[in-house]
Amino acid sequence: MPRTSVRWTDNEQLSLDLPQHWQILGRYVAQTTTGIEDVRVHLEQMLEEPTGRCAFSKFLAGAEKVALVIDDLTRPTPAGELLGPVVAALEKAGISDEQVTGVVATGLHPPMSREQLLGKIGTELASRFKWVQNDCRELDRYVYVGTVPKAAWLRRKIWAPGGTRTTRGLDVYLLKEVAEADLIVLFGSVSPHLQAGFGGGFKLVVPGCSHSRTIGRLHKIGLNEQVARLIGQHPAENRMRRAVEQAGQFLGSKMFSVNALLDSSGRVCRLGLGEPQEVQKQLSLACEQMCGLAVDGRADVAIVSAFPRDYDLLQGLKCLVNTQMAARKGGIIIGVMNLRSVGHLKLKGFLPLPTGLFRWLLQLINAKFASAVLGRLDKGLDAEAKFFIRLGVETLRRNRLLIYCPEMVRAAEKLPYVEIFDDLKSLWERTEKLLGRPRQVRVNVFAEGGTTYPRVH
Repeated sequence: MPRTSVRWTDNEQLSLDLPQHWQILGRYVAQTTTGIEDVRVHLEQMLEEPTGRCAFSKFLAGAEKVALVIDDLTRPTPAGELLGPVVAALEKAGISDEQVTGVVATGLHPPMSREQLLGKIGTELASRFKWVQNDCRELDRYVYVGTVPKAAWLRRKIWAPGGTRTTRGLDVYLLKEVAEADLIVLFGSVSPHLQAGFGGGFKLVVPGCSHSRTIGRLHKIGLNEQVARLIGQHPAENRMRRAVEQAGQFLGSKMFSVNALLDSSGRVCRLGLGEPQEVQKQLSLACEQMCGLAVDGRADVAIVSAFPRDYDLLQGLKCLVNTQMAARKGGIIIGVMNLRSVGHLKLKGFLPLPTGLFRWLLQLINAKFASAVLGRLDKGLDAEAKFFIRLGVETLRRNRLLIYCPEMVRAAEKLPYVEIFDDLKSLWERTEKLLGRPRQVRVNVFAEGGTTYPRVH
């Protein structure tokens, strides 16, 4: 009996005993790296020699309002560890706590509770400064800073800042605490991203600190006819990243990036400090080497763990698209999810059609049109949820989706046209039935599919 495993928690593997005639083509995990032994000391040294910026102590000169921007709990960035040396440098420069505002770049995500903020950065930092979150629906909290013209993301270059409000461009509305600051420090981590190729950098501001008008438009920019191929895409080729980089130029001269590359256990293995675009470029290349895994062939079945992005259902589902190209067209993708919570993704009002009939219909109509129709059936969906509908449509056109997630079964959570299991034996049996009970089943296993993706030759 072939046996394999996938990551279930930080310290635990989920053992998988597969049917006898299943053949494991490959088991894929992120490339091993060495963690930085003392992140604080390393960061302190880098502050004096950042990339594309003068020493941080000189960069602080004249700053009256400082915004410290961190990501939320959907990202594993050790923000408290990264904040420490920067806060010490602010204090040494004579910048008072009253001049500093902490900003949680939640984008469209729900706000963090006080307890969650304490867990993210620690009691001392959470209590020291005023902290605000991106409540993206209150327009009076935002400032219009410029419009990115459509040509800026259609062409492979970054245009000079400018433009006027338009229905075709990207109107950028930023949180006042960020837009009006003299110095903006971005604390995040670079990892593969479904739309932008790689996360991190200016994404902490757009969409992280943007109004829903900006976020909704940005998500539409990130869609094309090959959604599954956007992950790990280079900035020069990626529309969303080009739009984000252009939007970042509206505030670029006063932004300083403190970004990290993390291994699958959340340890910092590389730091980038300085000019956000340069830091992003360096860390994206390193992330590609670590997380973009060469796959020899596409399998009948791809078994994919959502670890380490199993924070909630919205984040967990990303593994199904991250690794889609590891399965052949018509094959099955099995997501293995140990969700900490189901989260805020609620889909309802979908056409009550059998999955087979629904997939057949998808072959006859345009994917963009199909996702738009499904999105209109639920008026309460935000831009991010509509984006996931589009991902789901694209993926279901190509593959059948099954999920092993005991938490979803306990919560009676359902997804349209996706089967959910809490018993592995039943899952294997259903997989074989859908495949027509072949004599041999070829399998690719992505043991850390939340942040790894296949590079198929």
